[in-house]
Amino acid sequence: MGRKEGRRSAVKNSETSAIPDKPKDGLRHANSLAILSVLSLSLGVFGALYYNSGNARGKKCPSVDSAVKDEIKEFAFLKRDFDYTGWSVDKVISKCVPIGEEKKLYEESKQFKDLSKSVTNDIVKFHARVNNFDVDGKYEGYATEQIYAVPEENVFAEQLMLHFERSVDFLYKNVKGIKKYNLEKIIIEEGDDYSKDFNKRVFFGKNYFIVERVYLKNNENPAQEFSIARHRHNKGGFNISKVDKGEYIHYCIFIGTGVSALRSPFSEVIPLTTATTNSFYFSEMGVDKSHQAEEAISEAISYLLSIEMAKKFNIPDGVRIIEDDHGRVMGRNVAYRYVPDAITWIRNHGNMEEALKKYNKEGPKRFLEVISDVHKD
Repeated sequence: MGRKEGRRSAVKNSETSAIPDKPKDGLRHANSLAILSVLSLSLGVFGALYYNSGNARGKKCPSVDSAVKDEIKEFAFLKRDFDYTGWSVDKVISKCVPIGEEKKLYEESKQFKDLSKSVTNDIVKFHARVNNFDVDGKYEGYATEQIYAVPEENVFAEQLMLHFERSVDFLYKNVKGIKKYNLEKIIIEEGDDYSKDFNKRVFFGKNYFIVERVYLKNNENPAQEFSIARHRHNKGGFNISKVDKGEYIHYCIFIGTGVSALRSPFSEVIPLTTATTNSFYFSEMGVDKSHQAEEAISEAISYLLSIEMAKKFNIPDGVRIIEDDHGRVMGRNVAYRYVPDAITWIRNHGNMEEALKKYNKEGPKRFLEVISDVHKD
């Protein structure tokens, strides 16, 4: 089994998924959260990528025989879906594969603010009462997130791996300026645990959950502490990374099956080049704006390049799939606010390489200003 957070005793810690999706009100002062760090999905901390075509451990990435190579022509991995109805936090933790460490959230981030609003005073009091703690205690703490990926059947994961390899080659040939770092290929399996051993790897699976936790402690009685958890299901891919002064401490990528796989190899690899630039503007721009800038450049190029690739390789119904999936994703998250402007700018003022060059040379803040002026032209 994968890494599982044990349920604490009632006297010390307890964990539950009883955070509502639509909160009524936020934490009051006594329940405010102090956040120390962050894990970002696409707000990467990357600088470049070298794709290592060699397989990882034989158990994880068996050689793909000719039958599977032929089968990839059908792009069966695009038709994969996942019914997560009824999946509790406990089931996610026990059945899925942790990738990356549990990380604390920045207090200024939208994710933290949304999570804070979910933990109402009534919820805090409820769990205090369940644990026989002081209902009116002054509970404070912090919030975290950790990613748990869903394994995929080998035949589809191998098809996805081949598609990723071909996509990365296509990216290098068509967009100059993508730097290179090493990535070891891993097909995840139930029971794996990559909460520690994830650096410099690209993982292949089905999709993933984000498990968010709020840890609370009664300042008037520190022995009274508990945690509350919730989970969110996501499709597509993500990257995890950490950088210090332009140098990577760690980085990894996850790519999932399904329709998003036509774009996700590009959208997760490109930030490996842009994020070292982004890291120098992180303090100035803030968490969310910095994230929006990186999504603008990476998703714009990913969208345009994936359409080119779909046409070149005659991917069945590829252009329609890409356009539909792109439209679905863009409407879900404010992180993609500037992506349409970036696409328009690239089409009107140059090409993908020129956009990447401008981003890295002039910085993400200036890039957002430039593409925002596209409507004035």
